[in-house]
Amino acid sequence: MKGPESTHDPVAVAKDRAEFGADGLNTPTSISARTKDRGLTLIELVITLVIGGILAGLAYPAFQQFVESANARQGLEDLASGFLSARTMAVTNGVNVRVCALNGNACSNNPDHWKTGWAVFEDCDGDGVIDDASDSVACTPANSNVTTASPEPVFARGKANEATWTVTEEGGAAGPAVFTFQPNGRAFSTTNNWPIRFSVSIPSSEKKSLLVVSILGQVCVELRDSGECDEPGA
Repeated sequence: MKGPESTHDPVAVAKDRAEFGADGLNTPTSISARTKDRGLTLIELVITLVIGGILAGLAYPAFQQFVESANARQGLEDLASGFLSARTMAVTNGVNVRVCALNGNACSNNPDHWKTGWAVFEDCDGDGVIDDASDSVACTPANSNVTTASPEPVFARGKANEATWTVTEEGGAAGPAVFTFQPNGRAFSTTNNWPIRFSVSIPSSEKKSLLVVSILGQVCVELRDSGECDEPGA
């Protein structure tokens, strides 16, 4: 039986060296060189996919909680910004500015609608509806020569949020769905029990975030039961 390089044929010698190595033996180095580019076997691929699936399954709940928490926090901060904008525009322009939960394009009387959307706008005719220019009384300045009505200014809008929203007044009763900021900066609503608290939570966490609004128009935000929010005075 011929051993490695037992022939003078150059092609056969090269083949033997590729198979047995330069020393003519099946050394680990030569075996590794031959198997290096063979890729994954089906079993190795299946094991890799299973391990990847397990790791993804472990990470998903934490990722879902992170996304839900971020959305709830953003919704609360947007509403806080809306209240601040309302107070600023009321004082600056000397007009009444509404902040309300929306039912379609109109203010709702149901505080549950805060989670479905809200708006900050100048309600020129006091009907609680965001009027466009087709409404003949929409924001036409009194004692002016303006004959064409303009849309009621909308200063901010909030979109639907899947978090759990609870609105309560001082004492625990259901809070209002409509606020009106006056030119003096104070907030007016259907309640006399201030401050009003907006509590926001998500299903995957017991911690809540809080938005507190006072009759003076002051706003405070407390994230995830941090305890860092001193409630504004009533």
